[in-house]
Amino acid sequence: MTTDQPATMSPLLRKLWEAHGDALRRQKVWVMDLDWWMRVRREFPPPGGDHEPDESKWKPEPGDTLMGRPVMVRDDGGEPHVEWLTREEAGL
Repeated sequence: MTTDQPATMSPLLRKLWEAHGDALRRQKVWVMDLDWWMRVRREFPPPGGDHEPDESKWKPEPGDTLMGRPVMVRDDGGEPHVEWLTREEAGL
């Protein structure tokens, strides 16, 4: 599904697009710094039982999720919080 507005659309679809188009382009993403990511990872190991016991090898990776939402780790992330980001900002 594209998030670019189609050139032609019915009046009803145009109203829906105007009301919700921004939500289609944005996503809620967990944002935190690396220290917090490590703390969260200790509490919530990845699903599937493939858990690396050596914490020095843990690295945030694209596709990491927490409670069903993507996770973004950045230097200025601070404590875990949710931000609305564009799909490009979130790396999706």
